[in-house]
Amino acid sequence: MASRIIWSPRATSHLEGICEYIAKDSLMYSRIFAQQVTSIVKNIPQFPKSGRIVPEYDDPNIREKSMAIIGLSIGSKKRLLR
Repeated sequence: MASRIIWSPRATSHLEGICEYIAKDSLMYSRIFAQQVTSIVKNIPQFPKSGRIVPEYDDPNIREKSMAIIGLSIGSKKRLLR
């Protein structure tokens, strides 16, 4: 049976702070970011070994995931963030 993820108050606060910061420029991208993070976290119980092992810890139980590219319009130029 898969485990359940319980967000700590600190993690919740950090995610909210990041989303509030992004929302200063774009409410839409803030929502997209929040949805992507929560989607990744929801999949952890089903796929606990997905993602790459964090090199700094060299522990197979500590992993990190990357998120999809988000396109941002800056002036008249299009830039991509990873």
